[in-house]
Amino acid sequence: MQRSLCLLLFVSLIFSVECFAQSLPKEYAAIIQGLSPKQQIDAVDSVAYSLRKTDPALCVQLLKAAIRLSIEHEIDTAEIQERMNLNRQYRFDGENDSAMMQIDSALVVAHNVGLKEWEGEVLSAKGVLLTRVGLYDEATAVFLAGIELAKSIGDTSTLAILHSQWALVYFYTTDFDKAIERTQEALMFYTKLNDTGGIALTTDNIGLYYSNMELWDSAYQYQLKALGIFEAMKDTSRLITCYNNLGSTLMHTRQYELAKIYLEKSLSLAEARTSAYSTMTALATMSELYGALGDRKQEQLCALRVYDLAVGQHNDFYAQMSSHRLAESYYAEGNYENSAFYYRITDSLRQVIFDSEKTKAADDAAEKYKAQENQAKIELLEADNKAQAAQRERDQIVKWAIIGVVIVLLIFSAFVVRNYYRKKRDNQLLQEQNEAIEEQKAIIETKNEEITDSISYALRIQNAVLPTPEKINALFPDNFIYYRPRDIISGDFYWVAEGRGGMRFLAVADCTGHGVPGAMMSMLGSSILNRLIVRKSITSPGKILDALHDELLTTLNATKDTRQVSDGMDIAVLMFDPAKKEIVIASADRPVFIVVNGNLTVLQPDKISIGSSLPKNAPYIDHSFQVDSPMSVFLFSDGVTDQFGGPERKKFMTKRLKELVNTSTNLPISERQHLFSKTLDVWKAGMEQTDDMTLINVLIR
Repeated sequence: MQRSLCLLLFVSLIFSVECFAQSLPKEYAAIIQGLSPKQQIDAVDSVAYSLRKTDPALCVQLLKAAIRLSIEHEIDTAEIQERMNLNRQYRFDGENDSAMMQIDSALVVAHNVGLKEWEGEVLSAKGVLLTRVGLYDEATAVFLAGIELAKSIGDTSTLAILHSQWALVYFYTTDFDKAIERTQEALMFYTKLNDTGGIALTTDNIGLYYSNMELWDSAYQYQLKALGIFEAMKDTSRLITCYNNLGSTLMHTRQYELAKIYLEKSLSLAEARTSAYSTMTALATMSELYGALGDRKQEQLCALRVYDLAVGQHNDFYAQMSSHRLAESYYAEGNYENSAFYYRITDSLRQVIFDSEKTKAADDAAEKYKAQENQAKIELLEADNKAQAAQRERDQIVKWAIIGVVIVLLIFSAFVVRNYYRKKRDNQLLQEQNEAIEEQKAIIETKNEEITDSISYALRIQNAVLPTPEKINALFPDNFIYYRPRDIISGDFYWVAEGRGGMRFLAVADCTGHGVPGAMMSMLGSSILNRLIVRKSITSPGKILDALHDELLTTLNATKDTRQVSDGMDIAVLMFDPAKKEIVIASADRPVFIVVNGNLTVLQPDKISIGSSLPKNAPYIDHSFQVDSPMSVFLFSDGVTDQFGGPERKKFMTKRLKELVNTSTNLPISERQHLFSKTLDVWKAGMEQTDDMTLINVLIR
């Protein structure tokens, strides 16, 4: 418990420091002049809210500035509110780890200053986020803690919300009876509060749970009642869910045309609000509808959109469901290659798919085996009866044989008794050994759980170090990234920065090792690169690599006697100067692919890795290119070319990567990303990933 609290405080400290460093952009400074501290915070928050969809990055920057103002003026409630607003923006953008860190920071503030009403609201938000990412046990524990807290202060409103949200845990784990029980508890609280919106929401959810129990009449009645309330309230967000639930119920009662009308309404509203989660839900139900109608093309298009959104939102539930639907749909139309591909994705997401015919065959086999076993017992009993009759006849003829038989039986009994006690002794010894093994197993499982928890927190920190998609898109608008760590955390990293004079930098690095050692080296490398660009203003990629080499050796306290050849990284650095239309590239032991006008050029690297103990007799070389035509540049780690797979279980190799690059030359970036992801994922399907895999393609004009 103390360890968890310390970790929570550490997360809070990190984000407090970050928010203190986040100043208000100059163009918005005028809006807070002459206002009181609370009015300043409200003004910044209002502007941020207006930008939440049109400019998410600026919205995040303004919310961090609002948090800084709250901390400076020691307005605790404002700090909690702004952190919750920032959590919602991160969640909207699909950055669940960042959202969770804001929730945890808000929870620390509420707990430390004794704001129990706020603490209950923050626990509610945390439970919702844990449910969305599939951590159901953790979500249940959070909801229970929130309910106990709300009961202690008599907060009926928070009790209603927590019970309603807790029901979703049971919904996703298909325990619909408990989901209805929790929702009816929430409905009771909303009725006491006379909360029309809450009553409508819980009524609609009860209809949803009945539909999953295939009690369609009950589901339809509850959903129609909820729809009437939502339409009267003109509550768009709730109407999205209600239309979707009604469409699902009508689909299962084979009222397909009416179902399609409601589902199209749900999808239209979800897309208008740019809600990824609601869009996934509507598309998933529409895919199921088209499957019921036999329209495979539309079924697959909807399911593909669900899968892409789910991957972007890190939503395993919808990723599993959509990949399974794609596999089944492709199989039904005879496209076995795509079907196998999505079945493998489903398996990798730990979604166990059972074939009903195989299950039936297994049941039939079990019945046949049982029948055969019973027949064998009957035959054995009949044979035993015949043997006993024959024995009686022989006993009447040969009376004297009885004595011999008795002696034999006594000897045999003594043998059986001796074996019985020996076996009993052996079983007791075996039981003691099993108990010792179970005790050791429990210890190992506890250690593994602690290690996994630590690595998961390390992953959050590493993801915070990597550049956000918004930052990459701002510097290199035409890009795609293929990033697949071998373990939970990665020894590969990618990095972007903007230097003086508008120069733009991009790097892909492959640190020695993977997992925890590689991740530590990657964070060290990223930190040094930022220092070289921001503080020292080095613009030459070759000089950047020289300085990175020297600083890494200094940081690791490497001497001639203690240096290891493996302590370092292979890295390629690209600098683009928009003003001069010039690209400069330097590389330490990583080749770079450059495509201009359909012609592929391989830029060979300097053969000395960063941090290597081998003699470095010359500086890293800059290679300059004038951007007269659009130039497509590929930077990648050796995990891509060294991955085993394919029909012959061989390495992917540079040759295949060149062929893939040539094939993708004329494709748009979005289609190129799909081609690379599908090709590399199919190649390694069924094989253990041997190393971290990173590939970045940027198109520079």
